[in-house]
Parts: sequence; structure tokens; C-alpha cells
Amino acid sequence: TCLGSRNHAATEKEECVSYDFAAIKAKHTVVMCHGVFDVLHHGHLYLFKTAREYGDYLIVSLVGDAFVQKGPGRPMFNERQRSELLSAFRQVDKVVITRGPGWWSDHLRNYTPDFYVRGDEGLKLPEQETLDELLVLTVLIDKTDSSTTSILDRVRKT
Repeated sequence: TCLGSRNHAATEKEECVSYDFAAIKAKHTVVMCHGVFDVLHHGHLYLFKTAREYGDYLIVSLVGDAFVQKGPGRPMFNERQRSELLSAFRQVDKVVITRGPGWWSDHLRNYTPDFYVRGDEGLKLPEQETLDELLVLTVLIDKTDSSTTSILDRVRKT
């Protein structure tokens, strides 16, 4: 599902087909980030700023509501709200929503970013095989001091 581009959160009726990504890919170094991005914080901004150091067109792949696995009550904001918030960041050029297992294959093949940037949470990336197949360079950044889960845990304790 396509949702939004720079300073524009699209309606759910907007079709990806009308979006001429080949023209953008020909002119830009494309970077992709992926995540839930629920309760935005400084770590997310750091991720986007760092991602833009690798290219000049940033796509944020957003986990759809039905596929967020962060526990009860999450996400706190629905995918439409999260998409609108992400679209407001000047570093973000496009937001796409993932729907289901294997999202990485579809999104990575559709957009074939030059770089894939995400936080180094010590997790094995399920999308790494597709990234390797497409020769997409993966950049893991250290953002150990900020995660939405740890922030929410601290708020709950106060």
C-alpha cells in the first residue's frame, strides 16, 4: 500500500501504480528504513537523519496495524496517524505500509533501494536474504539509548 510522499499523507484510495518510481530511482540515491514508528522520539529522528546521509530520497516502510507485534495496546497510534506523522519529517520522501509476512520481498523488489538503514537491535533481519539478492547495502546504526518500548516502560513506572 502506498501512503504519502513528502509533506503529503495520501488517502488509502491512492494507487501505487500511478506513482512513477522508475523516474525517481534514475535521479536519486534511494534509502529505505523500516519499522513500527509508534510514539515517535529522538531515536527515530536520528535514524532518518542518518539514513539521509546515505542518499537523497528516503522511503519509510511502516508496519501495518495488523502486523505490529509489540504487545497489548500497541500500536498506540493507527497506521494512518503514524503515516501522517512520518510524512511530516523533512527527511522522509515517501511512506509505504507493509501488509503481511514477506513484506520485504515486495517492497524491496518494487523500490530496490541503494541502501537499507535500520537500528542495530541485535536482531537477525528476516529481509537480509532479499537485501543480499538485490545487492542492497545494509547499514545498521547504534540507537541503543532510545526505543519506544523502553520509553513507554519508563512512563508506566512514573
